[in-house]
Amino acid sequence: MPMSVIKKSIAAAVLAAAGIAVLLVAGEHLLGAHGTAAAAKLPLPVMKVQKTNMRQNIELPAEFRPYQEVDVDAKVRGYVKSLRVDVGDRVKEGDVIAELEIPEASDDLAKAAAGLDRSRHQAAEAQAVFDDAQEMYQRLAAVMKERPELVAQEDLDQAKAKADAARAASVAAESAVSEAEAFHTQQRDLLNYSRITAPFDGI
Repeated sequence: MPMSVIKKSIAAAVLAAAGIAVLLVAGEHLLGAHGTAAAAKLPLPVMKVQKTNMRQNIELPAEFRPYQEVDVDAKVRGYVKSLRVDVGDRVKEGDVIAELEIPEASDDLAKAAAGLDRSRHQAAEAQAVFDDAQEMYQRLAAVMKERPELVAQEDLDQAKAKADAARAASVAAESAVSEAEAFHTQQRDLLNYSRITAPFDGI
């Protein structure tokens, strides 16, 4: 075999070996230190990318606690007349939750109303008496100023004293009316306490 042919064959073999070495080094770099050429030929799983909402439900033990909690008590003692709600019912502020029966409170309110009417009637009578007495005194005073000989000073003094007494009685009657109104309002508020209402919206 000619020498030139042998040199060409050797050169081709050297180039082939170098190419194989390069491929092996590149394969190890791509597949890892322990990768093999057979592993490079395994099929890889693929899937289509889709946009979805990521959600995960987890069941955990828990309990509901209110933001605001209050004990509703009655301001007065009495018997439960009606209970309009039960546990778990929704109520609005001012809704009646329960009503109490207080017989003595109803009687006291009726007495207070009667006393207020009586005081107002007495005050009206006292005012009428004062108006008459004051008018009589003013008439006598006017006559005495124009015709002193027709009116005695004693009569004028008595008329003035009577007018002053009527004024005092009228003032006392008005004070009695104020006291009767205050007592009536107190009894009315006390009876209103028998209605227990919701302090705010809630359950």
